[in-house]
Amino acid sequence: MFQIPAALKGFTIAFEGHYYGRDGEELVPLNLQKIELIRRQNENEDWSAGIISDAGLEDLDPKAIAVARLNYKTKSPEKITEVDSWDDIKFLNKAKITIKGKITRTAILLLGKEESEHYINPAEAKIRWVLKDANNNDRDYSIECCPFLLAIDKIYAKIRNLKYRYITEGTLFPEEVDTYEPYTIREALNN
Repeated sequence: MFQIPAALKGFTIAFEGHYYGRDGEELVPLNLQKIELIRRQNENEDWSAGIISDAGLEDLDPKAIAVARLNYKTKSPEKITEVDSWDDIKFLNKAKITIKGKITRTAILLLGKEESEHYINPAEAKIRWVLKDANNNDRDYSIECCPFLLAIDKIYAKIRNLKYRYITEGTLFPEEVDTYEPYTIREALNN
Protein backbone atom coordinates (compact mmCIF):
# COMPACT_ATOMS: atom_id res chain seq x y z
CA MET A 1 0.00 0.00 0.00
CA PHE A 2 1.11 3.55 -0.64
CA GLN A 3 -0.32 7.01 -0.12
CA ILE A 4 -0.31 9.84 -2.65
CA PRO A 5 -0.45 13.30 -1.04
CA ALA A 6 -2.95 15.87 -2.26
CA ALA A 7 -1.80 18.23 -5.00
CA LEU A 8 -0.73 21.73 -4.05
CA LYS A 9 -3.49 24.31 -4.05
CA GLY A 10 -4.00 25.73 -7.54
CA PHE A 11 -1.99 22.99 -9.32
CA THR A 12 -3.27 20.13 -11.40
CA ILE A 13 -1.08 17.05 -11.72
CA ALA A 14 -0.93 15.15 -15.01
CA PHE A 15 -0.22 11.47 -15.52
CA GLU A 16 1.13 10.67 -18.97
CA GLY A 17 -0.26 13.99 -20.24
CA HIS A 18 -3.78 13.53 -18.85
CA TYR A 19 -5.46 15.03 -15.78
CA TYR A 20 -7.54 12.80 -13.55
CA GLY A 21 -9.78 13.24 -10.56
CA ARG A 22 -12.03 11.16 -8.34
CA ASP A 23 -15.74 10.78 -8.86
CA GLY A 24 -16.83 8.71 -5.88
CA GLU A 25 -14.74 5.53 -6.12
CA GLU A 26 -13.90 6.05 -9.80
CA LEU A 27 -10.89 7.73 -11.37
CA VAL A 28 -12.15 9.88 -14.24
CA PRO A 29 -10.62 12.43 -16.63
CA LEU A 30 -10.99 16.06 -15.48
CA ASN A 31 -12.94 18.32 -17.80
CA LEU A 32 -11.64 21.80 -18.65
CA GLN A 33 -14.08 23.49 -16.28
CA LYS A 34 -12.77 21.48 -13.31
CA ILE A 35 -9.13 22.11 -14.33
CA GLU A 36 -9.76 25.88 -14.48
CA LEU A 37 -11.55 25.76 -11.12
CA ILE A 38 -8.50 24.11 -9.56
CA ARG A 39 -6.13 26.63 -11.15
CA ARG A 40 -8.16 29.56 -9.81
CA GLN A 41 -7.91 28.34 -6.20
CA ASN A 42 -4.91 30.62 -5.61
CA GLU A 43 -6.71 33.63 -7.06
CA ASN A 44 -9.51 33.63 -4.49
CA GLU A 45 -9.39 36.73 -2.38
CA ASP A 46 -11.46 37.87 0.54
CA TRP A 47 -13.97 40.14 -1.20
CA SER A 48 -15.16 41.66 2.07
CA ALA A 49 -11.63 42.84 2.97
CA GLY A 50 -11.29 44.84 -0.24
CA ILE A 51 -10.42 48.52 0.27
CA ILE A 52 -12.71 51.16 -1.21
CA SER A 53 -10.34 53.99 -1.99
CA ASP A 54 -13.03 56.65 -2.58
CA ALA A 55 -14.93 55.94 0.66
CA GLY A 56 -14.32 57.73 3.93
CA LEU A 57 -15.56 57.85 7.50
CA GLU A 58 -18.36 60.20 6.38
CA ASP A 59 -19.86 57.25 4.43
CA LEU A 60 -20.47 55.30 7.65
CA ASP A 61 -23.55 55.68 9.83
CA PRO A 62 -22.72 57.17 13.28
CA LYS A 63 -25.58 55.18 14.92
CA ALA A 64 -24.19 51.93 13.51
CA ILE A 65 -20.70 52.80 14.77
CA ALA A 66 -22.16 53.46 18.24
CA VAL A 67 -23.89 50.05 18.23
CA ALA A 68 -20.64 48.42 17.05
CA ARG A 69 -18.81 50.03 19.99
CA LEU A 70 -21.40 48.67 22.45
CA ASN A 71 -21.11 45.19 20.93
CA TYR A 72 -17.30 45.40 21.06
CA LYS A 73 -17.43 46.30 24.77
CA THR A 74 -19.72 43.35 25.44
CA LYS A 75 -17.38 41.01 23.58
CA SER A 76 -14.22 42.47 25.15
CA PRO A 77 -15.14 43.70 28.65
CA GLU A 78 -11.47 44.07 29.60
CA LYS A 79 -11.20 46.95 27.06
CA ILE A 80 -14.29 48.94 28.10
CA THR A 81 -12.33 51.95 29.38
CA GLU A 82 -9.96 51.91 26.40
CA VAL A 83 -12.73 51.80 23.80
CA ASP A 84 -14.21 55.08 25.01
CA SER A 85 -10.89 56.86 24.49
CA TRP A 86 -10.47 55.65 20.87
CA ASP A 87 -11.58 57.83 17.99
CA ASP A 88 -13.75 56.15 15.34
CA ILE A 89 -10.87 55.20 13.03
CA LYS A 90 -8.85 53.62 15.84
CA PHE A 91 -11.93 51.73 17.02
CA LEU A 92 -12.74 50.47 13.51
CA ASN A 93 -9.13 49.38 13.00
CA LYS A 94 -9.10 47.53 16.35
CA ALA A 95 -12.44 45.87 15.48
CA LYS A 96 -10.90 44.85 12.13
CA ILE A 97 -13.64 46.58 10.17
CA THR A 98 -11.22 48.98 8.49
CA ILE A 99 -7.62 48.36 7.46
CA LYS A 100 -5.12 51.08 8.42
CA GLY A 101 -7.94 53.61 8.48
CA LYS A 102 -9.15 52.69 5.01
CA ILE A 103 -12.79 51.77 4.48
CA THR A 104 -13.40 48.15 3.46
CA ARG A 105 -16.43 46.53 1.86
CA THR A 106 -17.14 45.03 5.29
CA ALA A 107 -17.34 48.55 6.75
CA ILE A 108 -19.85 49.59 4.09
CA LEU A 109 -21.97 46.45 4.55
CA LEU A 110 -22.06 46.54 8.35
CA LEU A 111 -21.85 50.26 9.09
CA GLY A 112 -22.35 52.15 5.82
CA LYS A 113 -25.05 54.71 5.24
CA GLU A 114 -27.85 53.63 2.91
CA GLU A 115 -26.55 55.93 0.19
CA SER A 116 -23.08 54.35 0.43
CA GLU A 117 -24.24 51.05 -1.08
CA HIS A 118 -23.01 52.16 -4.51
CA TYR A 119 -19.43 51.59 -3.31
CA ILE A 120 -19.91 47.82 -3.45
CA ASN A 121 -21.48 47.66 -6.93
CA PRO A 122 -22.26 45.32 -8.63
CA ALA A 123 -22.99 43.57 -5.32
CA GLU A 124 -26.33 44.34 -3.76
CA ALA A 125 -26.66 44.91 -0.03
CA LYS A 126 -30.28 44.15 0.76
CA ILE A 127 -32.14 41.95 3.21
CA ARG A 128 -35.63 41.09 2.03
CA TRP A 129 -38.38 39.95 4.38
CA VAL A 130 -41.67 38.65 2.98
CA LEU A 131 -44.82 37.61 4.85
CA LYS A 132 -46.84 34.97 2.99
CA ASP A 133 -50.38 33.81 3.69
CA ALA A 134 -51.63 30.19 3.74
CA ASN A 135 -51.95 30.27 -0.08
CA ASN A 136 -48.36 31.48 -0.50
CA ASN A 137 -49.48 34.97 -1.54
CA ASP A 138 -47.37 37.94 -0.46
CA ARG A 139 -49.10 39.81 2.37
CA ASP A 140 -46.35 42.18 3.44
CA TYR A 141 -42.68 42.83 2.74
CA SER A 142 -39.75 44.91 3.87
CA ILE A 143 -36.41 45.61 2.22
CA GLU A 144 -33.55 46.81 4.40
CA CYS A 145 -30.10 47.82 3.27
CA CYS A 146 -26.96 49.23 4.82
CA PRO A 147 -26.02 49.35 7.61
CA PHE A 148 -26.61 45.64 8.17
CA LEU A 149 -25.72 45.97 11.85
CA LEU A 150 -28.97 47.92 12.30
CA ALA A 151 -30.98 46.22 9.53
CA ILE A 152 -30.74 42.81 11.23
CA ASP A 153 -32.66 44.11 14.26
CA LYS A 154 -35.34 45.69 12.05
CA ILE A 155 -35.92 42.43 10.18
CA TYR A 156 -35.74 40.33 13.36
CA ALA A 157 -38.52 42.47 14.87
CA LYS A 158 -40.80 41.54 11.94
CA ILE A 159 -40.37 37.78 12.31
CA ARG A 160 -43.25 36.22 14.21
CA ASN A 161 -41.85 33.87 16.80
CA LEU A 162 -45.02 32.57 18.40
CA LYS A 163 -45.13 31.13 21.90
CA TYR A 164 -45.63 27.41 22.20
CA ARG A 165 -47.47 26.33 25.33
CA TYR A 166 -47.37 22.87 26.85
CA ILE A 167 -48.28 21.43 30.20
CA THR A 168 -45.68 19.29 31.92
CA GLU A 169 -46.78 16.30 33.91
CA GLY A 170 -47.65 17.05 37.53
CA THR A 171 -48.73 20.70 37.03
CA LEU A 172 -51.71 22.61 35.72
CA PHE A 173 -49.68 25.61 34.62
CA PRO A 174 -48.44 25.70 31.02
CA GLU A 175 -44.81 26.29 30.16
CA GLU A 176 -44.18 28.87 27.43
CA VAL A 177 -41.30 28.71 25.00
CA ASP A 178 -40.61 30.42 21.71
CA THR A 179 -41.34 28.33 18.63
CA TYR A 180 -37.85 29.13 17.36
CA GLU A 181 -34.74 29.80 19.42
CA PRO A 182 -33.96 33.54 18.92
CA TYR A 183 -30.27 32.71 18.45
CA THR A 184 -31.15 30.45 15.51
CA ILE A 185 -33.15 33.18 13.80
CA ARG A 186 -30.37 35.74 14.27
CA GLU A 187 -27.75 33.27 13.03
CA ALA A 188 -29.73 32.75 9.82
CA LEU A 189 -30.17 36.51 9.33
CA ASN A 190 -26.48 37.20 9.89
CA ASN A 191 -25.47 34.54 7.40
